Amino acid sequence: MNRFLQSCVIACVLAFTASQAVAQVTITATDVAEWYIPSTKATRYFDTTQAKMVNIGDTGSTIWDFRGLLRDSSLTTTAVTPSANQFPNEFPGATHAVQSNLTLTLTFGGGQITATGTAYQGYKIDNFMVDFGIKGSGLVAGSIPGTVVWSKIPGDTLMALPLAMGVQWGSSDSAITTISVPPYYTPPPTATYESSDNIVDAYGLLKLPDSTVQEAVRIRRTSRVTGTVIFTFQAKDGAFVQLTSYVPGAPITGSIQAWNISWGKAITAGATAIASAGPNLPEEYSLEQNYPNPFNPSTNIRYALPQGSHVLLEVFNVLGERVATLVDENQGAGNHEVQFNGSGLPSGMYFYRLSAGGFVETLKMVLMK
Repeated sequence: MNRFLQSCVIACVLAFTASQAVAQVTITATDVAEWYIPSTKATRYFDTTQAKMVNIGDTGSTIWDFRGLLRDSSLTTTAVTPSANQFPNEFPGATHAVQSNLTLTLTFGGGQITATGTAYQGYKIDNFMVDFGIKGSGLVAGSIPGTVVWSKIPGDTLMALPLAMGVQWGSSDSAITTISVPPYYTPPPTATYESSDNIVDAYGLLKLPDSTVQEAVRIRRTSRVTGTVIFTFQAKDGAFVQLTSYVPGAPITGSIQAWNISWGKAITAGATAIASAGPNLPEEYSLEQNYPNPFNPSTNIRYALPQGSHVLLEVFNVLGERVATLVDENQGAGNHEVQFNGSGLPSGMYFYRLSAGGFVETLKMVLMK
């Protein structure tokens, strides 16, 4: 009888292991081009933890669980046609481009000033995905027109397409930075040389902080100059996680110390999403960073519902104890906003979590009295 039970246990374990196995994943140029259909929006979220232990899985077939990553800040880009790019001279070979609103901190006259404006980034997608760089224009110190150009000559090869297990390629570029604020400030351009070896060394299931699970590949990019390694976990639909290991010779499997952590959800073509959502309705569930942050004693929290849903919005302390329930009711599709008052709570970090229609998102905020 014991042998029979042992056989059953072994069979169940093998069956479970087989259920976790994933066929090899391939990402084509067509897949990548769909991420940049004009009007498509994509949001990159940042986990700004200075150094974080992250399990990067194994080589070959593996599973990555990044559900614990935070979303401290974000940057949203909108795909545009290259002809809509305001700076075609910088990216003459671009087949795709994205637009974003940026705020930059620049060293100016021995101090620091802020520049705000619109930036464009150009790409070429064929047998490779090549990044040509970024150019932005806007106002420096709120009133002075200026431009910042970060051009890559030659372009930086981000992917060899199709991406699949074992694919390798090299990339070398000089990132040339030019800042121009005439007639006040136009320093000579500065160049930073970069060269890297790239390989797709793993494939498997990618578990994201938004609770979705994707089939993905892992790109390992090793700098020939510094030895640092950038890991990109890339899914066919545009979802990704990216992080950097700054320790040359660090392990490429298991848990490592990671910096510069960011991630993104699946990308849905803007035109299709808008049409299905209806006029003026959000395209997807989302939870925004509270404002102001830090706050004392009140802050506002915004979220979006693409369809009517039961909404649960709660606040927790660092011990995981619920300190407030802000919303627990059915709400209609649209953009919503609630206020959280922390006057009865001590200063410190808190977490707020939105659950609606299968969507779950947790962000952190700081109460500073």
